Amino acid sequence: MEQKDGEAAQKLQSLTEKLTTLRHENIDLVQHKKDIESLLSIETEKRANAEEEMAQMRDQLLANANLLASPALSRVGSTNAFSDYLFIQLCSYFHVKHIA
Repeated sequence: MEQKDGEAAQKLQSLTEKLTTLRHENIDLVQHKKDIESLLSIETEKRANAEEEMAQMRDQLLANANLLASPALSRVGSTNAFSDYLFIQLCSYFHVKHIA
């Protein structure tokens, strides 16, 4: 009987040590997950800012192309042809439908 009690106590001690180890690993993994989520949040915000900046730049480029293509600026035929070419190229680059 004493032998079984000793084995049970030894088994209990072993399982307690495993539980403690697993708890420490869990704490480390939870902290690692929080760190990764924080980095993901930062990168997501950076991406959103970059996309917004690109959209603003695209809008400005299209506005510039429209200005170049306007009759007020294209007094000379070659300038008008260049403006039309530039406008068409910008529209196709940004996948915008243009009126020919």
